Amino acid sequence: MAHLYERRRFPYPGDKEAMDDFIAKGGAIGTTIGPKGMMGPGPDYEDYHKKIQSRKLEQESSKLWSRMRNESFATLWADPARIARFPAKTPNNNNNNNNNNGVFEIPIGVLPAREAREALANPNPQFPHFLSLHLQFHLRRRPRQPRQAHRFLGLTAEERSKIELNKFAARAKRNQRTCLDRVSKWKGEGMGSVKMEELLVEETWMEALDGEFQKPYVKSLFMFVEREMRGSVPIYPPQHLIFNALNSTPFDRVKAVIIGQDPYHGPGQAMGLSFSVPEGIKVPSSLANIFKELKADVGFSIPSHGNLERWAVQGVLLLNTVLTVRNHQANSHAKKGWETFTDAVIRTVSQNKSGVVFLLWGNCAQEKSKLIDKTKHHILRSAHPSGLSANRGFFGCRHFSKTNEILKHLGILPIDWQL
Repeated sequence: MAHLYERRRFPYPGDKEAMDDFIAKGGAIGTTIGPKGMMGPGPDYEDYHKKIQSRKLEQESSKLWSRMRNESFATLWADPARIARFPAKTPNNNNNNNNNNGVFEIPIGVLPAREAREALANPNPQFPHFLSLHLQFHLRRRPRQPRQAHRFLGLTAEERSKIELNKFAARAKRNQRTCLDRVSKWKGEGMGSVKMEELLVEETWMEALDGEFQKPYVKSLFMFVEREMRGSVPIYPPQHLIFNALNSTPFDRVKAVIIGQDPYHGPGQAMGLSFSVPEGIKVPSSLANIFKELKADVGFSIPSHGNLERWAVQGVLLLNTVLTVRNHQANSHAKKGWETFTDAVIRTVSQNKSGVVFLLWGNCAQEKSKLIDKTKHHILRSAHPSGLSANRGFFGCRHFSKTNEILKHLGILPIDWQL
């Protein structure tokens, strides 16, 4: 495949809607532009983009798109190299000056090798410094279409819901695989534990928590956890699942939050989601009581496992206040900095979203109510579902049906609690 680049002359960066439409149909991922120079090294563009991306450049790019979205004339060029290059001069066309000041390239797709070879064999004589792709077009501003009308045409609401659920389940699995690959790579290179900041891969949370990982308390926390990981006592959950709650539930999908304490501290139990255990692991008493309440509240059929991933991909953030623990040592990683980090997560949800239902079970979770804007969100309180306190207010709380009633009232798709 040959890589296509759109060559433009500053300051006409073009119609973003048309470009986004092209990209959505298989073009390159993302676009970063600047007033000078080239952007985008072919197949490695996405990784390169992440490295060079900065807040200042994003703001500049946004301003340019806003100013220049109505006018553009583009020529697509074939370049089989991995990195776009500038020639010594720009083509003598449309009264362009013979220098490359203000010219930049944006990778926008690929061309089959056969067509690329034909283009290379028949260069356009008008442009002696370039190999033309024989395609010129004027990008016009297109009317905005309903976002998902063409995708879900003729499908029932149940079918649409299933498609969305499968899409986000696949996204969560992809994030897990990415984290696992990073851990395996570090271990294979003899580096011990992976850097903690590399284990949060869900982009919506990386953006929402922008700057949090640079704070001194987080650096100190991560140094502590990395040191614990290198020790002789097992740490749970496994490294690649430490941020599983955030990697499984994108920030823009959060519709409910269930707050736990620290992870289960037995072998094989913790999986980075509050109250959840992997399939094949005995259901803990707290989760068994949750299932009992679900059955009494919404007619829930109690499953043979305790894996709550299906809730997470529907938008239920299953967040523990502490994200790691030593083997058989409850609260061993408490007051090391995790509480401050998860408080930041809760505060971010409260400040940047609205209509989220917070389920606060027990005194520890209810202390977090001070972080939540009660004018924008809904808080449901009860006793903790543990065997010691479930009979003192958790049974009969009907939090699951109440959550769905609130979501329906807000016009938000309710949660299918059945596993």
